[in-house]
Amino acid sequence: MHIEPLFRSIEDVLKIGFFFVPRFQRPYSWDDQHIEEFWEDTIVEQQDDEYFIGSLVLYKEGGRFGIVDGQQRLTTITMLLCAIRDAFYAQGENNLGAGLNQLVVRTNIDNKLQAVLASESTIPYFQSSIQQLPGTHKEDPKSVEERRLAGAFQCIREKIDGFVGSVSGDTSLSAARKKEVTLAKLREVRDKVLKLKAVALTLDNDIDAYMIFETLNTRGKDLELGDLVRTHLTRSLPQKNSTTDQVRSKFDGLRKSFDQLGRSLDGFILHFWLSKYEYIAKRKIYKNLRKTVTKKNAEDFFHNFLSDGNLYLDAIAPSRRKWKKEETAIAESLQALQLFRIEQPMPFVLAIVRAFAKGHIAAKAAKRALSAVENFHFAFTAIASSRSSGGISQMYSRHALAISGETEPQKISDEINQLIAKLRDKRPAEEEFVSQFKELRASEKLPRNKRLVQYILAKLAAHGGGKTLDPAKMTIEHLAAQSGKGNTLSEEVRASVGNLTWVTEPDQSKLGTKRIDDKIDLLKRQGYWIDESLLKHQGPWSDEEIDSRADKLARLAWNKVWSF
Repeated sequence: MHIEPLFRSIEDVLKIGFFFVPRFQRPYSWDDQHIEEFWEDTIVEQQDDEYFIGSLVLYKEGGRFGIVDGQQRLTTITMLLCAIRDAFYAQGENNLGAGLNQLVVRTNIDNKLQAVLASESTIPYFQSSIQQLPGTHKEDPKSVEERRLAGAFQCIREKIDGFVGSVSGDTSLSAARKKEVTLAKLREVRDKVLKLKAVALTLDNDIDAYMIFETLNTRGKDLELGDLVRTHLTRSLPQKNSTTDQVRSKFDGLRKSFDQLGRSLDGFILHFWLSKYEYIAKRKIYKNLRKTVTKKNAEDFFHNFLSDGNLYLDAIAPSRRKWKKEETAIAESLQALQLFRIEQPMPFVLAIVRAFAKGHIAAKAAKRALSAVENFHFAFTAIASSRSSGGISQMYSRHALAISGETEPQKISDEINQLIAKLRDKRPAEEEFVSQFKELRASEKLPRNKRLVQYILAKLAAHGGGKTLDPAKMTIEHLAAQSGKGNTLSEEVRASVGNLTWVTEPDQSKLGTKRIDDKIDLLKRQGYWIDESLLKHQGPWSDEEIDSRADKLARLAWNKVWSF
């Protein structure tokens, strides 16, 4: 690999040829804050003609230079020059405007006008609306990247207007003097931009460029796995349309969906790979992906990647999809797994959701598989707080891989049965479960486990056969009220799971601070499930009875409700 580093001014860099932002690059992402910082550093505070803005890594392709590193800065600088050029023209200084425009648009070897910097993802917007390449028609920003460019360009123009605008309000200056001072200020901004210094490293080819791109740090952080996968796919799949890059657009659209949920695309890539290809460490995935995904199979890979990405989104955010009635139990198990905040089973979950989506298994089989995973992790993770080992992750991946390579329902069912048998063997002991279950607390002063307790009460009530209502309309009721006169129980006891039940908000208001026997009678009349401890209750509601009820609920949970 030949690298030729040269210390150059931005003016010299822009004169060496024509540039383009390759498809593998991230979209333009600077916002007003980035522009503000760049303006302050390079224009307001710059007193040195040798102000250094970092490195530009380029590679040669035909008669142009692809930008590997520095595209955000070079794009912003081009917009600065366009704004200054426009300001010169607005002052009637066509020569100054035209002189600067040569660094934005100039003739190529065929004597045709060409943009000095071309962004393959924002053609024709960047050329027509910012660079104003002759012969183009002004476009409106359509994509997220184009809207970011439009916002950045507007911010730059406002900065320049503010820099020279104070002159127009100075009543002590004549019109001629105002123009003279305004032009001097515009030249000052122009010269500061053109004198910015950078180290330009020029590579021989795009192969070297990809290698550099994959190892470069961005703001001190390594590139994410998603960035590397995106790079490989844009390299392996040629752009089919001159104005729309479907690979970039679809990949970035999927990433945006994960961002909106506050989840990382990297997590999906890891679980996708573990569910479909092999069980390896995350750090090794990209190396193996480069060997596995070639130009011949990249299109099929990308299709599966996008399809699984949307299935994975449904799995981690079940509410984003409208589930059929027979699929309700699937959605409920997926929601529970998110409540437990676990990652280990996700390759297996993805494999099950994929098999169901493709019609390889029926809803009943998918429900059985996901319910077993839910019930196991309720006991193992949510209650016993056991730490999952690498062995559990590998187990889930191994069965996911077997399912992913299978289309026959019976063989997939056999894999599900094998996994369920292993999960049963790994359940914590009953006494350990009961002990930890009885430690659950939920009250206004002890809210940490509120969502888990709500989940438990809803599942217990559904199992008991009482009236079923929308969980969103239900709330936790403390049988011994959280506060009130004559309440001798401690906060810990009143918050115990043994003192809790599941009611609608209107019925909670009716229960208020009634005596325990009156509360039980009202619950019966309203059709709620009443557990054995409440049915047999007599006398005062003591801490011993609350502890006894918590024990019985724990054993019911272990042996019946969450058994599998």
